[in-house]
Amino acid sequence: MNHSHLFKAAFELAPDATIISDSSGEIVMVNAKTEWLLGYSKEELIGNKIEILVPQSARNRHIQHRQKYNTEKSPRQMGSYMDLYAVKKDGSQIPVDISLNYVELDGHRLILSSIRDITRNKDLLKKLALSEKRLNEAQSLAKIGNWEMDMETKELYWSDQVYEILGVEQTAQPPEFELFRARVHPDDREEVTRQFEKQITHKTQVDLVHRLLMPNGEIKYVHQRGDINVVNKNKISRSIGTITDISEQKDIENKLRISIHKVESANKELEQFAFIASHDLQEPLRTLESFIELVSNDPRHKSIKYLHHITSACHHMNRLVKGLLDYTRIGKNMTKSPVDLNHVLEEVIDMQKEEILIANLEISIEKLPTLTVNRDLISLLFHHLINNAVKFRNKDTDASLEIGTGYQKGQWLFMFRDNGIGIPKKFHEKIFIIFQRLHNRSDIDGTGIGLSHCKKIIDEHGGDIWVESEPDKGSAFYFTLPA
Repeated sequence: MNHSHLFKAAFELAPDATIISDSSGEIVMVNAKTEWLLGYSKEELIGNKIEILVPQSARNRHIQHRQKYNTEKSPRQMGSYMDLYAVKKDGSQIPVDISLNYVELDGHRLILSSIRDITRNKDLLKKLALSEKRLNEAQSLAKIGNWEMDMETKELYWSDQVYEILGVEQTAQPPEFELFRARVHPDDREEVTRQFEKQITHKTQVDLVHRLLMPNGEIKYVHQRGDINVVNKNKISRSIGTITDISEQKDIENKLRISIHKVESANKELEQFAFIASHDLQEPLRTLESFIELVSNDPRHKSIKYLHHITSACHHMNRLVKGLLDYTRIGKNMTKSPVDLNHVLEEVIDMQKEEILIANLEISIEKLPTLTVNRDLISLLFHHLINNAVKFRNKDTDASLEIGTGYQKGQWLFMFRDNGIGIPKKFHEKIFIIFQRLHNRSDIDGTGIGLSHCKKIIDEHGGDIWVESEPDKGSAFYFTLPA
């Protein structure tokens, strides 16, 4: 069998451009695919140095590499880790992969070079890189990251946006579930873990909103969506999902909720003002008219007594009007800043220390947080709640007021609990309406505006306020403020 003849036949039919050169780099043989790919005829290539096909800028390096390869005896694959180009007859260049090997032909040791055009591969890689770039840009603008976990190897992948959302440096450490879990807000951590465990055990989707607590104290809201790929009789192969930063949407929702709440409150205020104008503010006016008529017609010179009632009615009218004006001013041009509520409470107690001493009121206080609020309004809130404990104390027992706090679901909960006379349940909502009183002024002095001030202050801060109380068992006033 003529092996040389078989080799030459296979060489000519090789699917890649194939060139055989000697140790000096002179081209000995080329196949038909070489002519088709590079535009040269066999006659133009045979006898020339192989560097004729190498870009001018790389020829000196190529000669050195070729000479070094002459001392080696193993095949070599080039192109996967470097950019190689071949020069065509017209001077244009094409990207190529090159494989080198040794062959024995007619008793001579020659170098066989297989050259493959990878232009299409390069184009596809460029398109893929461009597509990935556009995807990353779109995800960055939308603040969406994607992740994937191989359930067999437990290998986890995070996109750039996941690192960005979590505030983790990509070079710091590889992605892992515990690193993500550590970023989850402590109050949400148990539910988030339960949802992801449920996804694996019950093969369900994950769709939940939760918070992240960043190292600088910032709170982010994120929306997680996750699914699984099941293969081979319900075996989970991988878990995939997205995480979206929705903090801005949450902020807009919160502002919208506050705005709606303000509109609703304003409507209620209009109704209350109509009632006040027709009833509360007219009551002292009727008193004035009655006693002025008595003074005018008094034949027994009791005018001094009547004048005392007139003065008292005037004072009460003045307090009602002032209280009404103060109520309408709450929230006007309101600015907020970080405020240590402990300092505010200390100042309020110091300003009211005389009333507190007279009432023999004992106050116990837990440490309060620092929140972004309007300092003056919070000071007024504390004043009214402490004053409430003083005015409505039980005269038969030592008065006490307990002030406590707690954190839950993204907001702070405050409690002012006294051991005073208490409030029947049917009046729990009425007490927060302006000028609504449960007691005669002759029994307990006041205008009935303090708690309505409190409610409006809390409304302006986006919180809620309510009372839990029973007669003779004290009252606990609760209110919330956003964290």
